[in-house]
Amino acid sequence: MRIICNTNTDVYFHLAAEAHLLEHSDEDVALIWQSHNAVVCGKHQVVLKEVDFPYCKQHNISIARRISGGGTVFHDSGNICFSFIKSYQDRQQAVDFRSHTQPLVDLLRSMGVPAEHSGRNDILSAGLKISGNAEHLNQRRQKVLHHGTLLYSSDLENLGNAIRGHVANYSHHGVESVRSKVANISAFLNPPMHLDSFKNQIADYLRVVFPNSRLDDYQPHELVAIKQLSAERFVQEEWIFGYGPRYRFERELETPAGMLACTLSVEKGIIVEASVSLNDMVLSALSEELPGSFHHRPDWNNLSLMLPPGVPLDLFENAFY
Repeated sequence: MRIICNTNTDVYFHLAAEAHLLEHSDEDVALIWQSHNAVVCGKHQVVLKEVDFPYCKQHNISIARRISGGGTVFHDSGNICFSFIKSYQDRQQAVDFRSHTQPLVDLLRSMGVPAEHSGRNDILSAGLKISGNAEHLNQRRQKVLHHGTLLYSSDLENLGNAIRGHVANYSHHGVESVRSKVANISAFLNPPMHLDSFKNQIADYLRVVFPNSRLDDYQPHELVAIKQLSAERFVQEEWIFGYGPRYRFERELETPAGMLACTLSVEKGIIVEASVSLNDMVLSALSEELPGSFHHRPDWNNLSLMLPPGVPLDLFENAFY
């Protein structure tokens, strides 16, 4: 097994690396990595339902979609991600989350952290979530991607604000995140340990767990392919916002001019039908202008010219999320 600890902090690079190695690597691989501030949604989620989009935009938190299912997770410099890309013979064994998370649980326990598996696919400590996990199978190649987060010293307030719940109503058939109370692993360590030391211990432990493993890095041809895949897929709005299921969005918002109501039907991230009303009076110009735009970024400059008196643009934007 190759164990790769890469210092790149671009979340899209690492998501592309997982996808590329899953498709092209003949050897098993373990990845240990970190990224800049980001929320990473599952493959089958409605992104705008899962994240606080205005907050993420204001605080420079990247929004990404991975190839595995499951719920939304938060990354920052205090979070360590691990990824296993392994061959399997038995499909049932491949989707056994515990077989992949057990090495991490054992390592944490050896450090004095009371880690345990949850009834779902998380790792808990004292009943609080410290790790979220997800998987994706490549059945053609009989490969499984298992990846997870390890909240070590993350900004938990930032995490809560970035993926908090919404007052708007989203109707869809996609996957919704299950909100959990979270904690940092560092809070359970005595004496404390620097994050880099913790990360190095993960790599050292995996070398023990997986015989004949070695520390490695991406080869030049792999870097070229990964960066190309990142640019062509993982940074693209069509993947991030457009891949999820179709949905219906409804929200009402009090404005100085009265009650503003917005209803949208969205497919592949694009508004296909819209109805905007003020005090039950349909605003035809706005309703007809919205279809064809991405839900997350309609043409605000053009729409602002159509707003009725007493409806500021910032309130109108709030009605969209």
